[in-house]
Amino acid sequence: APLGHRGLRVEQRNYNHPEVDALVWQAILSESGEEVYLRHIGGRRLRANGRHWKTDASVDYADDLDNISRKMLWVVEDIPAREVAPPLPRPTGLPHLTLRSRLIMYVLPTVYGALLARGTFVFRGRSVFRLRKELARQLGVFVNVEVSDLFMCLPTQDGRLFPLVVDLPRSGQTLHIIVAIAGTPAQAALRYADVDA
Repeated sequence: APLGHRGLRVEQRNYNHPEVDALVWQAILSESGEEVYLRHIGGRRLRANGRHWKTDASVDYADDLDNISRKMLWVVEDIPAREVAPPLPRPTGLPHLTLRSRLIMYVLPTVYGALLARGTFVFRGRSVFRLRKELARQLGVFVNVEVSDLFMCLPTQDGRLFPLVVDLPRSGQTLHIIVAIAGTPAQAALRYADVDA
């Protein structure tokens, strides 16, 4: 954990990352019935750290329910879906040539699921706005599409598509993107979280 905090550091990572074992967390209802604590199969509990408990998380042992601290209790909130895709964040003023690069691997399926296009390219920076523009340029050979009609998705373990609407992580790891075009069944099936609700 960060200096001055208990437990072991924990971070959210891509489930498909080769160095990450599958972690199973069990949500257990607290005595109050209003919160849960998240127990790892190894007996550890997810614990909030940092100023006002909002900046870091770690995992800590708690052998029994008497050792559960307030920092280990979490509230589960239902986040409704938005009706339309949120706007992509505009790029910052940072010169993208000085930023970390990553490999982007993409596929564009047809409406029937067959492969229409696939490719790879090196992308610099974290801007999802610039990434969509570059994907449109890469796909220009295969389809004539406006940049705004292109939707980028990340595949999940169960085969669903998760819309990419935030800037890329700092890690620089390879991203596998599935492209959906406006007006297709794949694009119509996408769901967006309304985090401002």
